[in-house]
Amino acid sequence: MLRIRISTGIVSVGCLLAACSSNDATPSSSTVGSTGIGGQGGAAGHGGAGPTDASMGGGGSGGQPESGLVPDAGSCPSYKPDRCSDACTDLKTDPDHCGSCTMKCAVGAPCNAGACGAAPTTLIPSSPGCDTLVLAWADGRLYWTDKGHGTVKSVSTVEPGAAPVSLAANQKSPRALLAAGGALYWINGGDNTVMRASLADAASPTPVVSVATDAGEDAVGAIAVSGATLYYAVVDRIYRTLTTGGASTLVGTAQQSGVVSALAFDTVNLYYPTKIHNDVEIMALTPSADGGSQTSRIAESQGGLYFDTIVVIGSQAYWANNEALRRGSTDHGLNTTTVTSTANFSTVTGFAIGSTHAYLGEGGDGGQLGFVEKAPLDTDAAAPDGAAKIIARDQKAPNSLVLDAAKVYWSTRDVGADASGAVGCTIVSAPQ
Repeated sequence: MLRIRISTGIVSVGCLLAACSSNDATPSSSTVGSTGIGGQGGAAGHGGAGPTDASMGGGGSGGQPESGLVPDAGSCPSYKPDRCSDACTDLKTDPDHCGSCTMKCAVGAPCNAGACGAAPTTLIPSSPGCDTLVLAWADGRLYWTDKGHGTVKSVSTVEPGAAPVSLAANQKSPRALLAAGGALYWINGGDNTVMRASLADAASPTPVVSVATDAGEDAVGAIAVSGATLYYAVVDRIYRTLTTGGASTLVGTAQQSGVVSALAFDTVNLYYPTKIHNDVEIMALTPSADGGSQTSRIAESQGGLYFDTIVVIGSQAYWANNEALRRGSTDHGLNTTTVTSTANFSTVTGFAIGSTHAYLGEGGDGGQLGFVEKAPLDTDAAAPDGAAKIIARDQKAPNSLVLDAAKVYWSTRDVGADASGAVGCTIVSAPQ
């Protein structure tokens, strides 16, 4: 186990990792998205191969007719062009009047193009006191860290009704998680360690990095694994070591003391969002001739940058800012393209990238429940307004999205889930 001493005057803001997989089929690129500790989150880029995405529209399930409402002619605004009884609505998107005034979708099910979609399934019920769950998926199993209870658990996603299995307990605020190369890795924010456990024997986790720093808890902000190399960020610096531990080497330092909150990589660079300046940066894996860091930016001064996740596939980097999922070329300097916006234009709370579609969590405004959504990566195939399509509604702060071949999974945060006001978390899934 490696121990290093780092002194810094910057106090790292606590955050949550995210880990995300990919859908449709696994991206063929060698690039991998990763995990950080930010608000909520997920990392991405290496989900299971499988069939293509399910259609966004189509006749779904879970609708039940309602009586007493009939279409009525009358003056309604363009965004609610239909009238049911004395109320204006949009029969194409209203889950309480989906396709007709008498059709009500099941709880949590969306209404798209006038048809009810499938209702989401609760995989893991609420566990008050959890604080936050961070997910990862690998080889037919879903894994998660539970920050509040200090545990790491898993459950089969191919055996209906399978019971969760405890993999590690007494962890100190675990909140970052990824699965790579037959092992799990996570960050214990309470003591600034990076833990490793074999997927075959996850009950015996061992620390591979331990950081002593005056920055307090959560100084280790992000991790990523490439083959036998573990990359990890400590405030504004990024290091590499072996996945089994050993001596660490400084790769470089972020620009202007930006705090690194998530990591992705390809064969030549690391990619990361930074706190303080809200930039999206690139760092070369090889230092300059004088030994200094080689860094540049894809985007800068992103007003509401989502810190938990960055994904790189081929020559494109993906990140979220306010209500938009964005991307930029990794080899063209400063450049930004909006892939999609959330359906109701509220803030992105998590995202995952598949080979043809992106999946987003959207928080609700003013205490409203949020959504999980889907949008094509090909902007030419996007909806006319550029907004994502809802695949699950009535979700409480959906975050940490991951994908397997057929489903999207996410966790929720229900503040005040019990009489003590504790946070309750669930894990939910829906067809892609």
